[in-house]
Amino acid sequence: MYMRYCSGIKPVFLTVLCLSIAGTCALCAATRPIPKPDDNDIAVFLKACATGDVVMVHDALASRLPADLCAARNAMGLSGLDLAVSGDRTKCVSLILDAGANVNARNKAGRTPLCWAAISGLKDCTELLISRGADPKIADNDGNTPLHLAVNLKRKDCVEVLVAKGALLNAMNNAGYTPLHSAVAAGDKDMVEMLLSKGALPNSVAKDGQTPLHSAACLPDKDVAALLIAKGATVNARSDDGSTPLHNAASRGSTAVAELLISKGARVNSQDRDGKTPLQRALARNDHAMIALLTSHGAK
Repeated sequence: MYMRYCSGIKPVFLTVLCLSIAGTCALCAATRPIPKPDDNDIAVFLKACATGDVVMVHDALASRLPADLCAARNAMGLSGLDLAVSGDRTKCVSLILDAGANVNARNKAGRTPLCWAAISGLKDCTELLISRGADPKIADNDGNTPLHLAVNLKRKDCVEVLVAKGALLNAMNNAGYTPLHSAVAAGDKDMVEMLLSKGALPNSVAKDGQTPLHSAACLPDKDVAALLIAKGATVNARSDDGSTPLHNAASRGSTAVAELLISKGARVNSQDRDGKTPLQRALARNDHAMIALLTSHGAK
């Protein structure tokens, strides 16, 4: 039947006709609306992001509205990008970003994908996100930047990347604490040394008046305090309650730090707002070693 109707038509015209029909079909397919993802589509996509299933992530983004998939979040408020970053699934991260995901999107806690890379200590993901426009200055709802988070968890590799890419060394969170405060509180000597070498301020004052040296005075050894003092930390700085670093050392029984502070000019008879001296704090703890140290230097 087909040959009867097509008899007399030259093969070249048949070829053109077939190509035209094929092109029309392809055009129709290309202009057909991409369907919105349903709950099952979203669940499958998020699982694929978390497990690093590159093929499934690619297919999901190609067959459903990518903007809707990228904006979707699970019950914990994590997006596909968050999940891919947390699992160090760099190929999936690239696919999701290529599909138009907002690299600086924040969850309910205000955390961006870069925050999750910092928390997980993922250097490659950190570098990838920043290369794609992630802003290391964006803080979460507690005021913590990715640098705060990386320092808190001792993610040194990520800290180095963040600092090199413009993270604010002296950014303060909602409590007024800088990354240096966090490094000192953790007793992380290497991190403290690195931050100071990059320009962290040793006399940053938190909202409660605590400086990094106040925190260092609570540590059992003197190394961190010595680093801070060498960089210009004020030995007799006072917090809001009038405590000096020596008060803190006396309260914690940090004899080695107390001895260092005194050798650097700490006033042994300074009083806090309640009129208490470091010696009185040591007496309250019945700390014989601290009492002996303070009295040997004229404490009353």
